[in-house]
Amino acid sequence: NDGRTIFGSTVFLEDLDTKEKINYKIVGKDEANIKEKLIYFKSPIGKGLIGKNKGELIEISTPSGKKNFKIIDVQYI
Repeated sequence: NDGRTIFGSTVFLEDLDTKEKINYKIVGKDEANIKEKLIYFKSPIGKGLIGKNKGELIEISTPSGKKNFKIIDVQYI
């Protein structure tokens, strides 16, 4: 799974609109906490990230509109 986003991985992203760098860990429903950057794998962002690879450009539809990201890195920590 080298470089592929899976359940439990931490994904490092660049927001292509704001140039902000952020990271999220993909977790289950009970662990999810946006303030701690823990994203539920069935949330809009979680679903948009699962299965994607390091270096990919992705567009995710969120409740606040479409977001464009580049996956900088995927780590299994």
